[in-house]
Amino acid sequence: QQPCIYFSLCWELFQPQADFNVQAVEQMMAGKWYLIGIATDAQWFVSHRASMKMGTAMITPTADGDLEMSIFHPNGSCWRMNNLAKKTEIPGKFIHKSADLRMVDVKYDEYALIHSIKTKGKESYVVNKLYGNMAFISDSTLCSIHFNLFCWSVKLYLLQQIYIICFHRACFI
Repeated sequence: QQPCIYFSLCWELFQPQADFNVQAVEQMMAGKWYLIGIATDAQWFVSHRASMKMGTAMITPTADGDLEMSIFHPNGSCWRMNNLAKKTEIPGKFIHKSADLRMVDVKYDEYALIHSIKTKGKESYVVNKLYGNMAFISDSTLCSIHFNLFCWSVKLYLLQQIYIICFHRACFI
């Protein structure tokens, strides 16, 4: 039960961006985004980290304020996953199946830092993702430092838990 207490306390510390703007999502975030960084304490990540390649996501806001996300993962077969993240009463917080997603830092025309906690059975794990609207963020050094600092703040300290993904041309929509 201790991990659940940790995640509950930790989760409350990371609220969505205070000035999260749904209209800005509709106007500037709709479209293609590139997965630039990922960090997690999930065990599957350590074994797959070395083979990860940059994927893409198509983000489409719905009329109800939800987010449709089509995610393409280059794993040799370029598999696609479609998700619907349902909005909550808190702007910038969305619910998707077994995960809560929080838009903790968004520059709507450049990058989005998403913090989530996923639960599978009795196991919970943190997943942070850094998406950019281009395969290269204009100030990528600053952005990757910002991403690493955020990851460290949620107790993802180990090098094998954080990965900045190199540009890869496969599986782009």
